[in-house]
Amino acid sequence: MTSHDPLALLEQIELTPGTLHVTQEMELYAPVPVGMALLCEARVAARSTRAGASFVTFELALKSPSDTIVMVGKATLLVPDKS
Repeated sequence: MTSHDPLALLEQIELTPGTLHVTQEMELYAPVPVGMALLCEARVAARSTRAGASFVTFELALKSPSDTIVMVGKATLLVPDKS
C-alpha cells in the first residue's frame, strides 16, 4: 500500500482496543523537501509483559531516495492482553 496519509496507514493496523502510545523519540539528521518519497525500515526492538499488558518498542529509520538516513526514532506502545 502506498499512501501519503499516515492516518490511512494506521487504519490498516489492527491494534487491541485500549492500546496506548506511551513514548516516542526522534533524531532528525537532514531536511526533507515536501513531496520527497522516503523509505521506512522498522523493527520490534523490545517486548516485555507486566501486569496483563505488553510494552512493545519499535525502532525505525527513514531514508531518502539516495539511501541517506534522514531520521531515526523509537516508539513504545502499551498493549493490553486480549482476555
